[in-house]
Amino acid sequence: MNATLDWTITRGADSLHVEYALHNGSARTIWVVDEMLVWAQGGLARASKAMIVRNGAAADVASLFRGNLDIPSHDDHPNPSPGMRPVAAGASITGAADIPLPLTAWHPYHPEKMEPLRPGLRRAELEIQVLDSQGTEDRDWEYVTLADGSRVATPYYRVLATRAVVVHGAIEDLP
Repeated sequence: MNATLDWTITRGADSLHVEYALHNGSARTIWVVDEMLVWAQGGLARASKAMIVRNGAAADVASLFRGNLDIPSHDDHPNPSPGMRPVAAGASITGAADIPLPLTAWHPYHPEKMEPLRPGLRRAELEIQVLDSQGTEDRDWEYVTLADGSRVATPYYRVLATRAVVVHGAIEDLP
């Protein structure tokens, strides 16, 4: 898969603002798994400004992640993966997030189960999960109806575990 990720991070009074563009350099449509979902009053809702925050690979790096990060739980029902959006061959897709300060580990379904961020984080890396094909409805993904009545296509966990790749942006200094 030939996908690249450009991004910026700026600091506001009480949050970090992230903007990104994911470019599809391949010859066919790819599927970006970046529509974060949260449980809200009345059911699931899009969390268009949310982003998973976790420790990065290097000791001083925070990972800012959009995609499915499975956290084992004993929930009665599995939480859906994030929604996916198509990006045509040669096209780009954009997104943005606002991450509250102080920076803390966060996950949309189980923030209490996230490992706390290491002290001394000075840099951040943006990571976006991508599928090279949508696959087939019912076998690889399903539509989930949100509280507002809209629907979003969400890939199954096993599809993400076996076929998804993570596109990495450059590591940037935290502002």
